[in-house]
Amino acid sequence: MAYLLQIQKHDNQGRYAPKFLDVKDEHLEDILRKTFEGNSDESYGIGIVEVDNDEEKSLRGFQQYNNIKQILIYYELSNGRPFSSVRSLMGILRELDEIENKYQTPFYNFNKKQIQEFIDKLSEMGNTVYTISTKLSVIGRAVEELKRLFEENNLPKIKDNWWKKINRDRSNHAGLRKSNEKQFITETKLMNEILPSDDLELTIPILLAYKGLMMGKTPDTAEIMNLKWEDFNGAELVIKGKRARTIKFSVDEMKFIDRYKANHSESPYVISATKTNKNGKSLNEPVKRWTVWKRMTQVAEKLGMSSRTLAEQNIRLSGQLNWILKEEVSLYGPYATLEQLNGIIYDSFIQFGAIKEELDNMSKKGMQTRTARMRSNLKQFEKSTRR
Repeated sequence: MAYLLQIQKHDNQGRYAPKFLDVKDEHLEDILRKTFEGNSDESYGIGIVEVDNDEEKSLRGFQQYNNIKQILIYYELSNGRPFSSVRSLMGILRELDEIENKYQTPFYNFNKKQIQEFIDKLSEMGNTVYTISTKLSVIGRAVEELKRLFEENNLPKIKDNWWKKINRDRSNHAGLRKSNEKQFITETKLMNEILPSDDLELTIPILLAYKGLMMGKTPDTAEIMNLKWEDFNGAELVIKGKRARTIKFSVDEMKFIDRYKANHSESPYVISATKTNKNGKSLNEPVKRWTVWKRMTQVAEKLGMSSRTLAEQNIRLSGQLNWILKEEVSLYGPYATLEQLNGIIYDSFIQFGAIKEELDNMSKKGMQTRTARMRSNLKQFEKSTRR
């Protein structure tokens, strides 16, 4: 496998030349230098071509500061770094495009505020603290490589804020943890802010996910999309199949459901298309998973909430923790033993769609880890209910 760096010049009217020209390695330093002179970054485009058995394939470029990023990628590949590692770097560099465009600043010159904004963005996208730390380390190493290249070619010095202000600064580590804290949805928030906030067509899916219905891709996990009105038995929802269980709704929850049903009973499906759309989607067909996700996203946008907060996974986890807390108080008051609490957590897995046989076949260590993680989430959820 070999890689070629190619350059495509613009003419004086901003049009590209018909083809790319191969760049000789001895010209790399000159091109790197010219990238930082005036508006030279706009006078030509740099790309990388992967050559394998005489077949050539262009690697995807970048929206912001493409040329310097392509040079960085080429140096990484030329120095023998595995393509899998370089591909990971390329993906992270694309995640920086939005903030680079906002501040018109390349990532290697980001200040503390801009770096924290990037961290917050990754957190909202659902990245864990571990994943964010890994991505920051990848960027930090890339900046170090650029710093070396700049010094060798007498280019402007890079301050290296990534390592200095993130990886070596405890306050930033605290900021990283804070930005990645789960924003749980309490029952009070659901009933008083989310459900009444907008058209029930958008918010009812949130209620269903909170109560334990799944939004998966397989037939047995696409419960929200396949749910029918006939599955209701008064204030109870009867789920059949290998994930069989009964979900009970409170009087207040049923008021929202009944109001919604009054305007949506023409379809057998609880969650239906608004009307026959351009693609011919009928009211007698279940909607796609993407449609439900889009409705949840619309609620988040209108309430000014993070899309991560109203992501299906966080909604269901919040509902499960709420179920555990209420079940604990109902059965044992506020003084349940560890064994009793673990029993309730086990029941909650089944109540929220886990298959009993799969849970029972799980290794003892695996179940202990899963239960301990839920107890940890429960502590944070309890704090949320007291705010």
